[in-house]
Amino acid sequence: MSVVYQGKWIFIEERPTCGKVTKEFEVWSIYESTALGLIKWRASWRKYTFYPYSNTHFEEVCMYNIADFIKKETTKYKKNWVKK
Repeated sequence: MSVVYQGKWIFIEERPTCGKVTKEFEVWSIYESTALGLIKWRASWRKYTFYPYSNTHFEEVCMYNIADFIKKETTKYKKNWVKK
């Protein structure tokens, strides 16, 4: 997996997806080296959403980084989708 985003406390890696149209990403803690959740496409909302793993906790900078990444990836996907 490759790191596609780095925040102050977290980093996000793209996960391999077999045959899926949309990408999936895993959010990791930089200092604890633990997986915090998954970002994947939610078709009914037409955007990427965050699915936190159980017993994970976030402060405002982490949430901002995740939200910023989701917004950028959703925009990128929709621009490419419109071109098709």
